[in-house]
Amino acid sequence: MSDLADALREAIAGQSPRRVAELLDGVPERERPALRVVLKVDREGLGRPAWAVAAAGLEGGAAAVARRLRTAWMPGGHQPVEGSTSSFSWWAPGWVVVARVLLQRQVDWLPDLVVRLADAEVRGWGDSRHVLTERLRRELSLPRPTGAGYLRWAVGQWFGVPWQEDGLDRAERLRREPDPTALVVAVLAVPEIGVELQITRAAPTEEWWSPGWREALLDLVADGTLARDPLLDALTAALALGGSGRHQNSLAHLLGALDPTPEETAARFRDLCALLPEAAGTVADVVLRLGRAAVGAGAVSVAEAVETTAEALRRREKGVVRAHLRWLAGLPAQDPALRDVVLPALSEAFGHEHHDLAQLAWAAVERLLPGAAETVRADLLDRAAELPRDLQDEAVRVLGGSPGVTVPGEPVAAAPPGEPATAPPAAPHPPRVQDLADLVVAITEHTRRGRPADAERVLDGLARFGAQHLQALAAALAPAAESFSLGWERDAHFAPYPFLAAATRRPGSPRWRGEKPGRPGPVPPGGTGILALRAREVVERVRAGVAAPLLAFPDTALGHVDPGRVLADLRRAAATGVDPGPLDLEQTWLRYPRDVADDEHLARLRAVGTPAADRLAQHLSPGGLPEAVVQPVPVALQGRRYGYQDTSEHQDWPLVSLTGSVVDTPLVERGFDGADLPERVVRERWSGGLAALTTLAVLPSHREVAAGELLPPLVDLEHRHDAATTTTLALLPEAGGPTGRATHLALAYGLLSADERVRLGAVDAVHGFAVRGGLDATAAGAALGAVLTLDEAKLVRLTRALAPLAHDDRRGVREFTARYLLAALAPVVPLRRNGLSDLLALAADAAHGTGPHRPVPGLADLATSGGRSRNVTEARRVLAGLA
Repeated sequence: MSDLADALREAIAGQSPRRVAELLDGVPERERPALRVVLKVDREGLGRPAWAVAAAGLEGGAAAVARRLRTAWMPGGHQPVEGSTSSFSWWAPGWVVVARVLLQRQVDWLPDLVVRLADAEVRGWGDSRHVLTERLRRELSLPRPTGAGYLRWAVGQWFGVPWQEDGLDRAERLRREPDPTALVVAVLAVPEIGVELQITRAAPTEEWWSPGWREALLDLVADGTLARDPLLDALTAALALGGSGRHQNSLAHLLGALDPTPEETAARFRDLCALLPEAAGTVADVVLRLGRAAVGAGAVSVAEAVETTAEALRRREKGVVRAHLRWLAGLPAQDPALRDVVLPALSEAFGHEHHDLAQLAWAAVERLLPGAAETVRADLLDRAAELPRDLQDEAVRVLGGSPGVTVPGEPVAAAPPGEPATAPPAAPHPPRVQDLADLVVAITEHTRRGRPADAERVLDGLARFGAQHLQALAAALAPAAESFSLGWERDAHFAPYPFLAAATRRPGSPRWRGEKPGRPGPVPPGGTGILALRAREVVERVRAGVAAPLLAFPDTALGHVDPGRVLADLRRAAATGVDPGPLDLEQTWLRYPRDVADDEHLARLRAVGTPAADRLAQHLSPGGLPEAVVQPVPVALQGRRYGYQDTSEHQDWPLVSLTGSVVDTPLVERGFDGADLPERVVRERWSGGLAALTTLAVLPSHREVAAGELLPPLVDLEHRHDAATTTTLALLPEAGGPTGRATHLALAYGLLSADERVRLGAVDAVHGFAVRGGLDATAAGAALGAVLTLDEAKLVRLTRALAPLAHDDRRGVREFTARYLLAALAPVVPLRRNGLSDLLALAADAAHGTGPHRPVPGLADLATSGGRSRNVTEARRVLAGLA
């Protein structure tokens, strides 16, 4: 120990990072505390990664140091100092050492490094890096960075909990900045920082109190520290950038709290009104309130205000639309000449999705119409002609007859059958890789995206070029070899990459290292397991020097193969004497479209005369693929709240029990080593969007299995999903195979999800089934009704999601939607849930002219219960549409 301590003292005194790193390499972590005591030095001086980075950085420059720092001090890359409770100790000591070394050496690229690190957006780096960077920046007199990472830290400094060191509140800390207005404007220009602003809105505790970020900014505006005009301009521009609803609401609250004068509002009126169609509800409310105040003060003309705010009447928020309707309807009382200006604006709400708001608009028009110009009446009639046919009776009653509208007194005619909705042709699969360079690009894309289509291109490229060009492939992939993580061999999508890592002499999985691949570990059944088994087969064939294209390479984007192309490839394989691998052959069979293997095709397969062709014909000869039985079962799981486990709550969520999945399929029933699995494979586990999309890609004729993969994450209605979930939902109608309870529940949970992307995917799925067939609308609607009875199910989400389909007059779409909705109403009607009236209105719109339909249990009781509630009114409309 004493010799090592002397050597370290000498290396530290001589500022030799390389020597320090070499000496510390052999010191066990448990002996380092004792070594610190012997040396009596700060623990910051013993961070080996710091010295290693400093040594490389002295030669490599700012870019090299910045790159090393991004990997050396991410959480998990450097163990915390023993006894420390702060995340500061994870990486900050290393950065201190690097900074000290670089300052003492006076390297000319140090300012560039400081700016790079200050502006870097690196997840997992805490505030300590920015504190140290800020200290160096000021010492070197560098300009303030403008990157999102630095600004996010700055927001925490200005508006976070007061530090114990200085005890300053938010406003006081910002007052010390040389140009606080410019900083606040820069912060508002980055929407992602809204998350940090929201976090600081927590209520004060008994231990301390400090004004929130909004109060701090208001105080700074009041005392002149912040200029009003630049702040208002920055808020308007930030709202135009969009962002999360929470972020927009936060900015809207600040805008309202600033209470702009009518003149300040008038200067930005057009820009603020441009936010009305898409902004969050709070933003629309604040903008309309400010606009009405500016009109009242004479800063904005009434005509301009009515014209620019009319689109607000199309919004979904009842409170916003109702308040604006009442304001517009009251303007002619101040000046009767305004009725010709107001009436066209009111027409924006004629077909509002909330029936009561539409009725409010019609009532206002009926009251203001006497005395209006004939041109205005004609314009209203033209707009009414664009309404759904079952709503035009209100236009007839209020506006009178017109060639474009049904004559008063005549019943509204049923919608004539429109053009049939046709399904688009199947999209082609991305092409095979053409050469070695194309394969390298495909591998790079796959490591970045991980899509099943990319995996197929990579496997096919390895099967064709891997054996002949192994060394060239290894050399081409050497620059990207650092991306081959040790853990990727456990992921089915990246199963071949440990082999590639070994080929490039990178650390890889032990079972792929050297010439002994060893026995592969167990692979779970399902799409990802099938992909992993096929990847292992490709690797083994490449090792054996076999070069042949994959027979199972998909011909359509969904994953089906072209039987004609398969037959041609089998004939070519017979001529060359290179048969496809057994798992490649099984995957080909699983990708066959349904009902295409007729007797003629089977005879052609047998005529090839190879064992592979005979095997494929034997699989297809019974007349189709065996079915997978998918049965959702309730399983007790811990509840989740705000992303954390809540052990006090439990909830029954349906998981999937998959039995007899494509019986006698080696890809599912057997492991790669040939060990038999149980006769009935039962799987109850969590899954996700990418797993479901992969299952759909490898089992495109068994969509019920992919729907079952979607259920576990979908049942959490408040969960945010990945894009693969939306894609899988939308592709279910295009896939083959029967549909059952798993598909019914996947559609129901998708339509009720809080994630708008998932709802859109579910709407695409319902539309696809309406066009292509394959789904029993009544049975699926019954499953939807069962899900609607859950407390967390919000009827308004379903109403908004299916509204486009309920008003789609193309043949088959509206009828299917009507049957789907009517079947879902039975369990919901007795509950009288919030949003029932809107759901009934949508069902009435869909059912009108598409009957006859089955009666809905309990609906007649609601319709005859008396009273004038909207539930009763809409129930009567639904009953009228059933006939």
